[in-house]
Amino acid sequence: MGIFMRICLYLLGRFPRGRSNWTLLAVCIVCLTSGSVTESNCSAAESIAVHDSSDKARKVPAADVVKTVWRGKSGTLDVYDNSPSLSNILAVNSRGHVLGMHEQLDSRIAVLNQQFFFADSTTVRTIPKLKGFTNLYCESLSDNGRVVGYASRAPGNPDGTLTGFIWESSSGKIERLRPIAGDLVCHATDISGDGNRIVGYSTGNEPPKIRPCIWEWDEAASKWAVKPLPVLHDHNPYVVTGSVKISPNGKYIAACCTEKLLPNNVFDNALFKWKIDGDDAKRTTVSEMAARVDAVNDRGQIAGTITDATGRFPYVTETGDKLTKIELLDGDVQGQAHAIDSSGRVYGMSDDPPGPSGGPEAFLYEEGKVVPLPFLAGRGVFSVANDINNKGQIVGFVDVLVQGESLSLPESPEVLEKLEESEDTYIKTLGFRWTPRVVPQ
Repeated sequence: MGIFMRICLYLLGRFPRGRSNWTLLAVCIVCLTSGSVTESNCSAAESIAVHDSSDKARKVPAADVVKTVWRGKSGTLDVYDNSPSLSNILAVNSRGHVLGMHEQLDSRIAVLNQQFFFADSTTVRTIPKLKGFTNLYCESLSDNGRVVGYASRAPGNPDGTLTGFIWESSSGKIERLRPIAGDLVCHATDISGDGNRIVGYSTGNEPPKIRPCIWEWDEAASKWAVKPLPVLHDHNPYVVTGSVKISPNGKYIAACCTEKLLPNNVFDNALFKWKIDGDDAKRTTVSEMAARVDAVNDRGQIAGTITDATGRFPYVTETGDKLTKIELLDGDVQGQAHAIDSSGRVYGMSDDPPGPSGGPEAFLYEEGKVVPLPFLAGRGVFSVANDINNKGQIVGFVDVLVQGESLSLPESPEVLEKLEESEDTYIKTLGFRWTPRVVPQ
């Protein structure tokens, strides 16, 4: 099966509802048989317009992308409509600026590309690739508009295949971050609110080692200086999938690292937290359970995901660093925690069993109870919450109804089902930003 048909089936599987899926499949087949994708041979699908991924499309007015789909007494829900198939808002800073990802149909090579973008109140900008690298993945956004993540390229390059990077929204400059001296590659996974501390991991060999690390801006040398975080062992492979996160105030770092080396190259992992005090990073053990870290708040509470034989489940550390498993929404079988605010409220997604009607739903966990995210509850749409800022703005992705040029949020599953019977209506998954009318206390 060719890559084009795999893409089509991928999209059909991702969006089980809505007639636009079949329109997209038809367009792809036409494009496949014609040998190339151009705006002319895709004109029959104007509702899923081809988005050019070339340099000329790297900057657009925010008004052309950000659309309000719901406004009520509790707040406003905006979506980012800049993809024919999928967009997702990954992070939001204290100014309400966002970091997002969208899929783009590249008219030159007929493939859906994943691109990352930064959006402030006036402009949406594509984040460029790092020179010499072929892929870019963005992880986190600071309050002053700095974005960090990793860039990669084909294996075998003598200067490494993976590197952390930092992109400055103020200047548009993207810069490579260097690993710990003697190491080969690195990956930046998070950045503090003030943009002055970056965390991630650094990897070397002879012998193999993967160490969590921190970069801090060295004003005198005018560069980012990196150093390892204190750990029990130099080889901590779990941080590659378990991540390393820092609190917005830059005082707490969390990661799951090797606690014991067992026979047959087996690693016994534990969840650690570091408290930054000047040049020192004091490490404490939070839990002997291996866990992915997704967020740390200014009080040092951690939110993330644990995996066992039955699936993935969200967790949060509460009073005394006690790790608490968060229950799922009724009828769901797995979930993930993605964000935690300064008060300890946790946001993420709870997922139904596999099947044609199942799908994720964004949740809020507060004071021992988990509920659907209030402004999306009872609407019958798929949704995920990814991040929250100190103003209570929440970001993620959600299904919206497309009717001609209009985007809307259904009021109920019954309304959704009725509207889906219309020939000109289909479902689209877009990144969202929720802005409450009242700032949470």
